[in-house]
Amino acid sequence: MRSAGGRHGVTLAERIARRIEKRGPMPVAEYVEACLYDHDGGFYMRSGGGRAGGRSGHFLTAPEVGPLFGAVLARALDAWWAELGEPD
Repeated sequence: MRSAGGRHGVTLAERIARRIEKRGPMPVAEYVEACLYDHDGGFYMRSGGGRAGGRSGHFLTAPEVGPLFGAVLARALDAWWAELGEPD
């Protein structure tokens, strides 16, 4: 959870703590969703809104790398297929 305050200078951790104080135990799924996707403090959210994935974010998925990834993967699969005697 980011330390920078989101809504009115209150951090996500503080908001979660307040929610637990008011309503009691928080389901794990709700906690994880808040930690990852909360608009003002979730790990995968940008400070200006929107997800923080992709080339400028915290992570990059294989398809976003471009055609080079597919070419490398195809070459490896072709080599493994050849090593196995080119089975049907």
